[in-house]
Amino acid sequence: MKKLLLIAFGAALFFGCSKKDNSSQTKSIVGKWYAESDSSAIYQNGTLYDHESETFDHQDYEVFNSDGTGTEVDIKDLAKPYSLNFTYSKSGNNLSINIPAHTEDNVSYDAYTLKGTIKILTDSKLQFVVEDTEVSNGDTYRTVITYNLIK
Repeated sequence: MKKLLLIAFGAALFFGCSKKDNSSQTKSIVGKWYAESDSSAIYQNGTLYDHESETFDHQDYEVFNSDGTGTEVDIKDLAKPYSLNFTYSKSGNNLSINIPAHTEDNVSYDAYTLKGTIKILTDSKLQFVVEDTEVSNGDTYRTVITYNLIK
């Protein structure tokens, strides 16, 4: 699940119907959401360069509280699960998750913010997509990460 928060989410391009559905703008993300899958895709100059996906056993989860706080729980070891508190804000379909500096498995991580778009939000499914573009040595790299959560 930590990979879910640390890599650039991925490789799903979404094609919808011509009818626009704005229901996710008004729905709440408050509640306990179990990790279902995530994927990441990296494009180099518009061509798919790398793609990874992972499915989960619905034990790891995120809790979004109504006050803008939350907790991520990663069940690596049932006797001692890893948890991380965060803050978030939602405006329409935009979601920002603020991850504080922390240490996990003896590795230190700087604080960072995931800014993305909610593509699907129903009573039982949340899909959150984060995109990032960087230019390096004249090449343009676009990373797309998709998180799929269920209740």
